[in-house]
Amino acid sequence: LLYSPSLAIQQAGNTAVAMGKLALINFNEMRKMFDEFDSKMFEKLNENEENIDRMEDRLNAYLVKITECELTDYENRRVTELLHLTSEFERIGDYTMNLIEDAQKLDESGVVFSESARKELGVISDAVREIIGMAVDTTQNNDVNVALKIEPLEETIDYLNETLKARHIERLKKGECVVESGVNFLDLLINLERIADHCSNIAVCLIQTKNSSFETHDYLNELKAGHEPAFVGEFTMFHDKYT
Repeated sequence: LLYSPSLAIQQAGNTAVAMGKLALINFNEMRKMFDEFDSKMFEKLNENEENIDRMEDRLNAYLVKITECELTDYENRRVTELLHLTSEFERIGDYTMNLIEDAQKLDESGVVFSESARKELGVISDAVREIIGMAVDTTQNNDVNVALKIEPLEETIDYLNETLKARHIERLKKGECVVESGVNFLDLLINLERIADHCSNIAVCLIQTKNSSFETHDYLNELKAGHEPAFVGEFTMFHDKYT
C-alpha cells in the first residue's frame, strides 16, 4: 500500500462496487418475496446484508490507512469519494433489508395487497431497480455520463412515490384496502424513495470527484428548476417509461 496508493484506491473501488452488486442482488430478490415468501432465501439475503456491513467496516479502515500515504489532490478526492460511496451502498442495503423484513411480516400476518397496489409496487420497484443498477454501473466504470442520468430518474421516482401514496390513501378511504396493508404499503414507498435518494448521492459524489469546483446545491437546484435541456429530456423519458 505504501508503494502504490493508486492501486490500493483501485482495489478499494472494486470492493465498493462489490457492495453495490450485493445490494442489487438483494433488491432483485426482495421483489419476489412479496409474491411468495421464501424463508431459506430470507436467510441468504440476511447473510448478504451482513457481508455488506462487514465490507463497509473493513473498507473504511483500509481507506483511512491509504490517507497515511502521500496522495495527489485527485487521489485524496477519490478516497473521500469512496468513503462516501461505501456509506451510501451500505444504506441502500439497509433499506432493502427493511423491505425484505416487511415481506416477512406480511407473510406472517397473512395480510395481502390489492391487485392495484401490487401492480403499483411492481412499477416503482422496477424504477428503483434501474437506479441502483445505474449507481453500481457509474461506480464501476467511473462514468459521469451515467451519473448524470441518475438525478432525472430519482426525480421520476419521487413523482411516482407521491402519486402512488395519494392513490393508496384514496383506496383506504373507499375501503378497497384494509388498514394493515395500507400502512405497510406506505412504509414500502418510504424505503423505496430513500434508496433512490442514496443513489442520487452516489451520482453527485462521483461528479464532484471529477470536478473539484462542482457545487452540489447549485447543480441540483439548476436541474430541478428545469434549466438543463438534457435533464428535461431524460426526465421525460423516465416519466413516460414508468408512468
